[in-house]
Amino acid sequence: MHTSFADRPDAGVLSFAVREILLVDAALPDLDTLLRLRRRDVEVRMVESGADGLAAIEAAYAARPAAVHVLAHGEPGRSGWGAT
Repeated sequence: MHTSFADRPDAGVLSFAVREILLVDAALPDLDTLLRLRRRDVEVRMVESGADGLAAIEAAYAARPAAVHVLAHGEPGRSGWGAT
């Protein structure tokens, strides 16, 4: 049994998972202001207008974050970002 962190075999290996990811529609107006207001510990991933939005979501979840947020245009029942 290991009695302290320093005694653990992996004590010198630190790995940090991404906690939260923000997927952002790159075409949003006033994007600089919106991003400036976010928490600094949230990873931002831009989704360009020609990109596959569903692939962006899939890639975000593949990183196994605690949360995935989406900042995009939309209306009830749908969002419009990327090419999909």
